[in-house]
Parts: sequence; structure tokens; C-alpha cells
Amino acid sequence: MRTLIWSHYFALSMRAHNFGSRVMAHPYDDPVLFRGHASMIHEIQEQLPASVKPGAILCSVGGAGLIGGIFTGCKVVGWDDGELPISHS
Repeated sequence: MRTLIWSHYFALSMRAHNFGSRVMAHPYDDPVLFRGHASMIHEIQEQLPASVKPGAILCSVGGAGLIGGIFTGCKVVGWDDGELPISHS
């Protein structure tokens, strides 16, 4: 069995993406993905009193899509000066 590395799989998927109406959803490196995950920060903000921001947000990190979205959301709502402890899953 031949072992393929990530860059090879990505190149294959990008070639397939160029045909028809297919959409490529990168697993971790895509601003659209970050904006989607950032929506959870907006939801947290809506549930907190107006002058309250969390002192920390805990996040398990696997490939960077979720943490990228959390960073994006925190920057947008002005929470980019707090702590973001992470744990690689």
C-alpha cells in the first residue's frame, strides 16, 4: 500500500474541486471556516451581560480550524486581550 502525505491528498482534492459545482472546504485553513467558528464567540457575547467578558476560553485543538475561529471571533468582539489556554487533542 502506498502512503500519501497531506500535501498529496490536498493536491488531489483541489484537482477534483475544479470540475463541476463541487466546493472545497479546507479542514483548517480557510477564512470562511474561521468566520463560521467565530459565530460561537458572538453567541457567548450575547449571553453575557453587556460589560462582562470571559477571563479565559478553554479550547481543545486538533487542526487549527476551531482555534482560528475563536481567535477571529475574539478579535471582532474585542476580547483579544484575554487568555486562551489550549490542549492539543
